[in-house]
Amino acid sequence: MNKKVVFDFYRLVIEPRNTDLAEQFVAENFIEHSPRSQSGRANLMKMLKSLPPATESDVGPDLQEPPALIIAEGDLVTYIFKRTVVDPQDKSKSYERFSFDTYRVKDRKIVEHWDGASR
Repeated sequence: MNKKVVFDFYRLVIEPRNTDLAEQFVAENFIEHSPRSQSGRANLMKMLKSLPPATESDVGPDLQEPPALIIAEGDLVTYIFKRTVVDPQDKSKSYERFSFDTYRVKDRKIVEHWDGASR
């Protein structure tokens, strides 16, 4: 069930930038551990609204950027992305990398978030 909460959060809130549904997935007192963001559902919604708007191809029943892997253990769910990025040392090259978001889910709502971001 916790995997589905996180998957649907990406599918219905993150990709389409649908802040109207954030309350359905995220607890009001949501704790953010990323040094680049602030805690609270209202701050998460504010951050989503600051992103470029979703395009038509971003909205639909399937994720445009599906996870490479979703792992759930107890109340923790880790959502792993595989992306191809441009090499900052040589713009003619690219490489693949993985990034992640880990969530703690309680009572079918996301209550905490961690990622690999640094200051």
